[in-house]
Amino acid sequence: MPLALEGLHVVGVDRAQLFLDEAQRRAGHGRWPKFVRADYRELPFPDESFDVALNLFSSLGYQPGVQMAVIAGLGEAVGGTLLALGLLTPLAGTLLAIVMLNAIVAATLKKQFLLGSELELVYLVIAISLVATGPGRFSLDRALGWDDNFTGLWWAVGALVVAAAVSAVTLTAFRSKPAPQPATQ
Repeated sequence: MPLALEGLHVVGVDRAQLFLDEAQRRAGHGRWPKFVRADYRELPFPDESFDVALNLFSSLGYQPGVQMAVIAGLGEAVGGTLLALGLLTPLAGTLLAIVMLNAIVAATLKKQFLLGSELELVYLVIAISLVATGPGRFSLDRALGWDDNFTGLWWAVGALVVAAAVSAVTLTAFRSKPAPQPATQ
């Protein structure tokens, strides 16, 4: 709403009518912002309708949205940094696998199996494969002598099981189901 107060034409989109009604109440009855009930993945606007699009994790059903976005961002940043350094590779792979499993289920998995989830699936396979094979000779795990102790098939299986369990909890306890969409005629 601060952007609308600055004179910008703002459109708020949410799947939940309850949130849209509350946003409208707070905004008052001015011309802007406008509020539309829709799923951000299938917006009812022509292409190139907007100059800027902002999205919070709550649009994927995660509650609380901002905190979950921070947690996911930290998981990617810490996991990616550890993986790039070749340090604590099983932890790095697990963190990245958690983020990818959530991305697949919450954002990219559509009505058909894996349609749109291919990139996330590749990242998931790479993260778990690196846990199985180890980070390589140019890694901190190797320099510290940990690479032989923290790699192998069972480490990869363990990383995947932990990632699946954490993702299941995240997707069920911290995510609401999408609001039903109105029928189109």
